[in-house]
Amino acid sequence: MSVRSGVSAVALLALLSATAFLFGGSTPAEAHGAVTFPKYKLVGSHHHKTPPVQPVPAPVDNVKDFGAKGDSITDDTNAIQSAANDAANNHRSLFFPAGTYVHNGALTFNGIVVNGVGANSILKATNEDSCAVVLTGTSPSLNNMEIWTYDLTEETSDTPLTNLPNEGNVFVYNATGFAVHNLTLVQGQHFAAVVVANSSVAMISGNTFYGTASLNDTGVWIDNSSYNVTVYGNVFQNEDYGVNVSNTGAGSGSQFIAVIGNSIGATHSAGVAMAGVNTLDINQNAIQMADASSSPYAISVQQCNNVIVSQNSTSGGVVGINAQQIGPGQNSISENTIRNPGTAAIFSDNASTTLLYITGNLVGECGLTDTGSSPNNAVIDVTGADASGATTFVQNNCYQGHQNGLDCLVTCTFTTPHIPPGNVSGNTQTQTTLPNSI
Repeated sequence: MSVRSGVSAVALLALLSATAFLFGGSTPAEAHGAVTFPKYKLVGSHHHKTPPVQPVPAPVDNVKDFGAKGDSITDDTNAIQSAANDAANNHRSLFFPAGTYVHNGALTFNGIVVNGVGANSILKATNEDSCAVVLTGTSPSLNNMEIWTYDLTEETSDTPLTNLPNEGNVFVYNATGFAVHNLTLVQGQHFAAVVVANSSVAMISGNTFYGTASLNDTGVWIDNSSYNVTVYGNVFQNEDYGVNVSNTGAGSGSQFIAVIGNSIGATHSAGVAMAGVNTLDINQNAIQMADASSSPYAISVQQCNNVIVSQNSTSGGVVGINAQQIGPGQNSISENTIRNPGTAAIFSDNASTTLLYITGNLVGECGLTDTGSSPNNAVIDVTGADASGATTFVQNNCYQGHQNGLDCLVTCTFTTPHIPPGNVSGNTQTQTTLPNSI
């Protein structure tokens, strides 16, 4: 702009600088490295500095504020329950600082998030006739704690589902959207650590389970029409059952159960045992059975439908993978690594409507305790209803063991019609020449 217009270049620069200063923009002076000033915004008739945004802390109830001692001596039952009730009524979470909190009754957490600080936050039950914790309601969770049941020497006649919720570490009942995460669960004899009944949409993850190697010790027991439950990334030690879905209650029949990426060790009756589940995924688990002569199954599925058993690694057990009366949806046992079972690596007793693909499995030594008289004296043994012969496929599996007590590589004991020869194909063996019997 020329001087003839009445506004000098210096005045114009000052006007632009003032405008930018008031509204928070950069000025020509700033662009040339001159001294700058704090940014302001014009609010009403005054200039105010914009305050920083501070996060709003989530509301939390601390159990010690309600009188809980956590001194491993005082009975903290009433104090903890008062804190839990207050958290539920006021939409707060519940916090356990480090300490050992003794309680003589079941603690009920209804629709709240419960957190500890890890192994130093311990709940220790002192009543052998009560479970430690009940989770119920909408979106409850239990995280970062140790949970102990009381009695480590209870009578051998007990089973995990006797008079529920009177046994176990955590009883989840009528809950939806729940989580059990990063807990250490120290079980009593013949107890289940986590029992789930009539509940849905759940994640049980990152926990460590310590059984006592006694009859009916169970890591996770799911019963009574639960659905959308995932058991993921847990470690199970010295259990009779690692994960067991029984569906024995009224209205039984669980749906959408996933058991993925768990380590299950020194298990006796079954690493994973499923009954009556519609849509089941057992995937990428490592299972070590106690022995090959008296520990029945690393993985067992009975009367389930839409089953995927894939990419698991098993060792020991009388049978590696057992399938009973599954179908009529599409089912597969594929890409598993199965080592050292006493008899068959895979055994299936088909229903008339079974559709089953047994494909791409790698088998190490098997038939280790088989004398040749067992019905399971093949690497892969398929039997059951004749009508399922045409819908059973045993393909591209590999046996890398010796003959041991085995008679056959693949046995399909159907009568009329026989299984079509094309349904059994591509199976190989590296150290034996066992025949097929189809």
